[in-house]
Amino acid sequence: MNRSISNVRRKDDLDEYWFEKIAVTTKTAEEIREHTIPEDLSPVEKTLAMLDSRSDIQRVAGIRSIPSVIISDRNETFHRLLPKFKLIIEQTVDSGEHTVAAETIVSMIQQQSLSYTEFMSLFSQMICALVFPSTTNRFSLDFGDIWCQGLCNIIDAFPNTTSFTTLLDLIFNNSLHGSYVRDRLAIILAKLSCRLSSQTIENRLLPVFKNFINDTNADIRALACQKLPILAQSFE
Repeated sequence: MNRSISNVRRKDDLDEYWFEKIAVTTKTAEEIREHTIPEDLSPVEKTLAMLDSRSDIQRVAGIRSIPSVIISDRNETFHRLLPKFKLIIEQTVDSGEHTVAAETIVSMIQQQSLSYTEFMSLFSQMICALVFPSTTNRFSLDFGDIWCQGLCNIIDAFPNTTSFTTLLDLIFNNSLHGSYVRDRLAIILAKLSCRLSSQTIENRLLPVFKNFINDTNADIRALACQKLPILAQSFE
């Protein structure tokens, strides 16, 4: 019986195949130049170049470098890098970039390069808008879970003496957009409760959790019951 060789490539076919593969995978000189960051740039300029890159890897590397650059050149970082960094957060649809961005803000706070006042001025409104989006369109991108965890980590990163009253006000104002963000609100309020006075918890947080416990959604009721002991610790 003759063996079928219809699926076997001839030499000419293989040559054509590898030529096409090389053409697809090999970068042109222009592309190489576009993704090459000059070594003689200052740390701020180099980070800006990475943040402006069309390469996902370079943008992430640029974001990760911000905490170290802010130590060496604080003024330029605040005037040039952080506005660009904030713009990336607002525009990116890459969940990995959102995750790294949240980690970067936490790092700046932990190394005391970003004060609470500076955080509130630069990032708080944007983060709250991401955690509590104004639309419930199921087709829209939602990075709220990433930033919900990020905001919890940010709260932990600030010194114990930090007063979070202004952040609490902002969270309440932004959480009024829709009912589907109640779980995130419960998580963040429970995290904040460790940093608030017992009077604030009694007057502002407990009424919210009372509503959560009576919520029509079983998951919200369960989450509220899970977080209530955290609030109770503040009264001890």
